[in-house]
Amino acid sequence: MSRADWERTHGALEQEVAGFFHYEDESYAVMYLDGNVRHVERTWGDAGAVTPTKARSAAKSLIPRDAKLVRSYRSQTGRPVELYTSASLKERFRAAETPEGEPESPWIGGKPGDFIVIYRVYRFRSGDRVTSIVASIGNNP
Repeated sequence: MSRADWERTHGALEQEVAGFFHYEDESYAVMYLDGNVRHVERTWGDAGAVTPTKARSAAKSLIPRDAKLVRSYRSQTGRPVELYTSASLKERFRAAETPEGEPESPWIGGKPGDFIVIYRVYRFRSGDRVTSIVASIGNNP
C-alpha cells in the first residue's frame, strides 16, 4: 500500500528513527520505498503476546490480497518464515527494480513479487506466543 493509504488507516507518524517510521496505532514500524510500504513490523511485546493463530490473522491483514504462499521454512535463527509471491506487489515496485543481484534491488534474496512474513515466537507457560511479526519484500529473513 502507499504511504498515504497507510497513514489514512493507521494514523499520523509518531517519529522516525534510522529509516523506520513509527506509528502509535498498535505499535507499527514501517519502511517505505518510492512512497510504498516495503517493510512493516507489528509488535505486541511479551505482555501483549498473541497466539500463532492471531498473529497469522494479523499478518494476513498486512499482505496483498493476491498473495500466494510459496513455502514455509525456518530462518537461520529458527524463526518461522512464510514466503509469498504477489503480482500486484511486483507491479507496485516495478520502478524500483534493478538487475537481479544488485544491492539496490528491493527483492533481496528473492524474485520480483516475493515477500516474507517472519514470526517471533516464544514459549510461555500458556504455550507458544508471538511477540511480533515482520512483513518485508524480498526473501531475506
